[in-house]
Amino acid sequence: MSDPAAGWYPDPAGSGGRRYWNGKGWTEHVALPPAASPAAPSAAPSAAPTEWSTAPQARWASQTQAMPQALGNVTLGPDGQVLSGWWRRFFGYFIDMIVIAIATVVVVIVVGTATGAFGSLFDEDQFNEFFQRIQEDPGWTPTLGDMGSLFGPGFVTLVLTELAVSFALSAFNGVLLVAWTGQTVGDRAVKNRKVTAGRQLPGMGAAFVRWVIPAILGLVQMIQVIGLLAFLVWVLDYLWPLGDRMNQTLHDKAAHTYVERSDLAPPVAR
Repeated sequence: MSDPAAGWYPDPAGSGGRRYWNGKGWTEHVALPPAASPAAPSAAPSAAPTEWSTAPQARWASQTQAMPQALGNVTLGPDGQVLSGWWRRFFGYFIDMIVIAIATVVVVIVVGTATGAFGSLFDEDQFNEFFQRIQEDPGWTPTLGDMGSLFGPGFVTLVLTELAVSFALSAFNGVLLVAWTGQTVGDRAVKNRKVTAGRQLPGMGAAFVRWVIPAILGLVQMIQVIGLLAFLVWVLDYLWPLGDRMNQTLHDKAAHTYVERSDLAPPVAR
């Protein structure tokens, strides 16, 4: 059976009113039930033939009722969709990291070759002086400044390039793509999708919040004293879905997002 025509149908969320079906998926537009609407019942909008009046609702209900039995132990989200499990999310994160790492390495190689940075990674004079001092005084302990003096301008260029490129790609993947489509590159590969309640795309605000929290925790890990604490919180964040009833991370909770299985849910309204 083909998808029902776009129009107003009984709300599968159970509001008692009607929700607009755009021909492919449910939208956020809900009409009040006739008893609560000031308009006459005859004025209630409807764009579908009578035989389709409950088709989307019936199909949604049959799918959500059959999924737990067909898939085993699954978790349903606030809108009845099947939520992604921890391992599926892990592989999505892993794919994201691999893609960003490969793209970053390619850019670093191009920049290093074009600028000649590979030829000035280390200061040869400082290197020789460093090892000479070690030989003369085996008990000498170099400071961070001493270690830093070993690296040349090419090393600084490549490190800054790596940081800038990985940050930009991470933001594009985790903020812009999620805001526009609900999916990172890894999400598309494993068939996950980030949504808010009502199965809406996260938008820029929610996408930024859920991306920036892990990013800040990752940066703080490089700071002495509090770095270990930041690392433990970062790990806890990603392990949190294992014991959460909605399979949410801590940054999901902050952004009010859920990760559903896109292969088992209708398309989101755009």
